[in-house]
Amino acid sequence: MSARGLLFAALLIAGCEASKPATAPAPAPAATPASPSPAPAPAAQPAAGPLASTPPELFGAPFASEVPEVALSQLIADPAPYAGKVIETRGKVSQVCQAAGCWMELSAAGAGAAVNERVRTPMAGHAFFVPKTIVGKEARVQGRVELIALSEPMKQHLEAEGAKATGSALSISALSVAVQ
Repeated sequence: MSARGLLFAALLIAGCEASKPATAPAPAPAATPASPSPAPAPAAQPAAGPLASTPPELFGAPFASEVPEVALSQLIADPAPYAGKVIETRGKVSQVCQAAGCWMELSAAGAGAAVNERVRTPMAGHAFFVPKTIVGKEARVQGRVELIALSEPMKQHLEAEGAKATGSALSISALSVAVQ
């Protein structure tokens, strides 16, 4: 064995020996008068702030910078100025396709929002999917705003998968989704 190999083996053995517990018996505690034992230290609380939260689950393409953010309630109230444009918005996931996760519905008011307060959000022509279990979670979406009325067969298809917001022409074709 080379000198280098012997040195490595010696360091390895020394490291293992240092991690072994001492074999000498511990000294007996000195007799002291009875005194109240100190209260246990409080449990450490998790740190507050951005490091304490879990990172979002990301789906689709990476988020693009400099995409204008539009409040979901504003988009629902007046979608025409945004038609054909890529925007970013946020909302609560109120429905998800239970067949494949190929669409979700976003609501500004939460899972119990009225159907007319929800926006259909298909995943960019089935380019990616979201988990079926994200109902009630917050989502950030970048996508193209579309104002295309659904055909009757498409409405029936989506409703069979659990969709509620099929009466509106408004949808956001999601390019990027972050769920938290």
